[in-house]
Amino acid sequence: MDLSTVHPWMGLGDLHLGTSREAIRRLLGSRYKSFQKTSGSPLVDAYYEFGLHLYFDLQDLLKYIEAFPPSSPILQGIPLLQGESACVVDQLKNAGHQPRWDDPSYYFDDIGIALFAPYQSIEAVGVFRKDEYV
Repeated sequence: MDLSTVHPWMGLGDLHLGTSREAIRRLLGSRYKSFQKTSGSPLVDAYYEFGLHLYFDLQDLLKYIEAFPPSSPILQGIPLLQGESACVVDQLKNAGHQPRWDDPSYYFDDIGIALFAPYQSIEAVGVFRKDEYV
């Protein structure tokens, strides 16, 4: 199972944005914990063994993937959770992508990813649907 290849606006490896929570649970198994991030929002499924928080919309479809260690998301050959944030951002810029800074994250709207970087390293990578956070 691939859980590392970032597909812009589409998902992470075999996880596809728009997939039902039920189908995701069949794919990843029953070792998850659900929690409510904000009042009134759908539950988030946390798969700690994979380093994933999975966010769903009101129709229970996957809308956002948050990857953190031990996950190892890669986009166009660039490991997104390795090295200092400035280095990763520079590599993405050199690949033709422009970030938008919204403290504490870099958003790459042209490829549907966010890099959560409150300090000098990236702590998590988000993969979102087109136009979700623009």
